Amino acid sequence: LLISAAAVAGLVIGHSIGDTFDKIDRIHATMLIEQSLDNNQNFQSSTWKHPQKNIAVNAMPLTSEGECREFVTSIQINKELKQMRGTACKINNEWQLREIY
Repeated sequence: LLISAAAVAGLVIGHSIGDTFDKIDRIHATMLIEQSLDNNQNFQSSTWKHPQKNIAVNAMPLTSEGECREFVTSIQINKELKQMRGTACKINNEWQLREIY
């Protein structure tokens, strides 16, 4: 089942520690994941840090195959770190989640 790009970050965050994130944090995380999938080379990471909370999100594409990219996303809140890997594919100019593992 494919899920839209906005849901990629929501699913990643929700799967890990989403209750700590507010709506603005989710928007920043979504934008970071989408931008890293669009612009980063494989193994090039991008990070967003909240200016007032102890929150950091890191997104890094790992491999590319056609319009699909495997990625890893790390979310750190205070001292808690969660990591998730998945594959997203660009369909109709929108990133859609293919799988999480």
